[in-house]
Amino acid sequence: MHPAIQPLTEYLGTLPAGPVEDVRGLAVYLADAWPHLHGASSGGMRAEKLYRLESPEYAPPILSFQIERHGGTVMGSTRAEIQHWEVNLNTGSAELIRNTRRQLHSMATKWSAESLAAELAEAIRSGKDHAKLNWRKKGTVALTGDSVPDGFKQTVAGRKKRLKAAIAKSLGDDWQEKVWRAP
Repeated sequence: MHPAIQPLTEYLGTLPAGPVEDVRGLAVYLADAWPHLHGASSGGMRAEKLYRLESPEYAPPILSFQIERHGGTVMGSTRAEIQHWEVNLNTGSAELIRNTRRQLHSMATKWSAESLAAELAEAIRSGKDHAKLNWRKKGTVALTGDSVPDGFKQTVAGRKKRLKAAIAKSLGDDWQEKVWRAP
């Protein structure tokens, strides 16, 4: 076992089995040992992220905890990934046991593309103006930027994709791929 793991082992040796109350103290020892634990880089984990560890429990020789990861939220998700870890002090290893999710923000309101798609398909067929359509040269048409309700980045992108597919389905055989272009 690497010598950098020894202070963590000694610190945990002073604690009773069960939940670890001094989360900050534990995080310091764990961060120092982390780069030297076999398997510690799984799941993109790095020592500097350990200050966010939650629910640590010590059942000698196993330290278990979970940590909230924010990669998805940076991309617009309303959910954070929760990684569940176990550190085995006897083997000097860290193992990512499982991933779960936590809802951080309210999900976007449910929205259906079908009724708007029928309305837009009719406007496209008849060549009429519509607030959610941009007519361009040579009869091409595109959705306006506000064609779907505002929301999280991934939600808006998914809604636009579903709306375009629903319009294509509504136009049926009259549909020509070259007539429709995304903005």
